[in-house]
Amino acid sequence: MFGTTRTLSRAGRPSKLSDRGRRALVREVINNQMVALSKIQHLSVERRTLQKDNHLCSNTPIRSGWKSGQMEAASHLEYAKRHLKDSQTIRNKILWSDEAKTELFGVNARNYVLRKPGTTHHQVNTVPTVKLLFLYKDDCILSGKPADDNVKLGDLKLKPNTKIMMMGTREESLEDVLAPPPENDDVVNDFDIEEEVTEVENREENLAKIARRVKDYKVEELNPPRPGKRLLVLDIDYTLFDHKSCAETGHELMRPFLHEFLTSAYEDFDIVIWSATSMKWIDAKMKELGVTDNPNYKITFMLDSAAMITVHTPKRGVVEVKPLGVIWGKYSEFYNRKNTIMFDDIGRNFLMNPQNGLKIRPFMKAHLNREKDKELYKLSQYLKEIAKLDDFSGLNHKHWERYLSKKQNQ
Repeated sequence: MFGTTRTLSRAGRPSKLSDRGRRALVREVINNQMVALSKIQHLSVERRTLQKDNHLCSNTPIRSGWKSGQMEAASHLEYAKRHLKDSQTIRNKILWSDEAKTELFGVNARNYVLRKPGTTHHQVNTVPTVKLLFLYKDDCILSGKPADDNVKLGDLKLKPNTKIMMMGTREESLEDVLAPPPENDDVVNDFDIEEEVTEVENREENLAKIARRVKDYKVEELNPPRPGKRLLVLDIDYTLFDHKSCAETGHELMRPFLHEFLTSAYEDFDIVIWSATSMKWIDAKMKELGVTDNPNYKITFMLDSAAMITVHTPKRGVVEVKPLGVIWGKYSEFYNRKNTIMFDDIGRNFLMNPQNGLKIRPFMKAHLNREKDKELYKLSQYLKEIAKLDDFSGLNHKHWERYLSKKQNQ
């Protein structure tokens, strides 16, 4: 029919392409090459292609033929809002040239980042997937109220150069936390030294370290010390809240009766927070727990890891401790060995002042133990009893429950 046997159709079948049609199809494929979208996703693109597509001039990050100033900012904001609700299907169809990190706000907000291809996986160029918790300096960033965790970043009315603290846990790290606990999980290997008899308290080198902390460490008072009050020093992690478990808010990890405990203790004690972390995280944790600005009690001041010292023990080697001598040296007119008590879940922190330390049971697995943990409730009663004493030196805080039971039965 078409002149060659190769193009003759079989019985009951449509006729095949003619040579002319075949050649036309080949020319179309050669001139207009197409490829499946899934095959070209995640491929690197040359810089010249990016510059041409984004209307960039030469090698400088300057956009030609584009709006400037407020018009440019308004256009960018409008574009961002238009794509905020894009579905995951639409996002999967986007052909990315590469990933880049830029500042959302500040002096570099309008700069373009041109990077070498194939470096997407480098750790310095990526932000890991985390469960995020946004904390703001004044904690009022959305219509005068604290922003919920589900509020999108684009909905926050942030000013230029605004700082945001991002706290979270890597998704891969949560797998180990959420996995079934191993046997004997209640045993905490904190290198405790309760039974080890050491003489580190009066060593000259340790006393010299304390003297240097008294001289050089700067204490930022939140509230002035009150004459006639005792001193209560509190740890944070595992003492006031569970810092390892996963939760949407800090209140879910807060130890039961925390605010009631602090309110009761404040009647007889000045309260000091001392944690083995940086002051930045101490401020963030206390604010998230609602401790810093609580109207029912006040925190006198907070100490961080810089106020700690290292000591050498015969069995455990070099360990970090919290010497109360730093506080006694700076506030000798208010606090001393006779009116100070410290709560911590790690016993080695009391090495320089073992008589003043009370090892509290660590608050772990908040979701499982929240309903049955009454440690702070009982300790508030213990503080009420010992507040009647002029001198704590005769107390053995290791047996505080026995002491409390005896007093309550009298």
